[in-house]
Amino acid sequence: VPIIGQKTFGKGVIQSLAKLKDGTGLKLTVQEYFLKDDTPVNKIGITPNIIVENTIDPEQNTYIDNQLNTALEYLQTQVQ
Repeated sequence: VPIIGQKTFGKGVIQSLAKLKDGTGLKLTVQEYFLKDDTPVNKIGITPNIIVENTIDPEQNTYIDNQLNTALEYLQTQVQ
């Protein structure tokens, strides 16, 4: 199944914050995301197979979800 959209930011870790008794704090990375080939996501992001950007219709000043429309078109070709 392809990934459709834009390259992700690259936030691939989960951190936990703890406030210590003396008023200081501790930030600890508790999880990290990897792709199935063990490539880390953090600071790299995920590049879609099909790159599609969303747009604004200047005449209507409305948001056009090209990513959703492309995904729906892709799914329709898979069902037939």
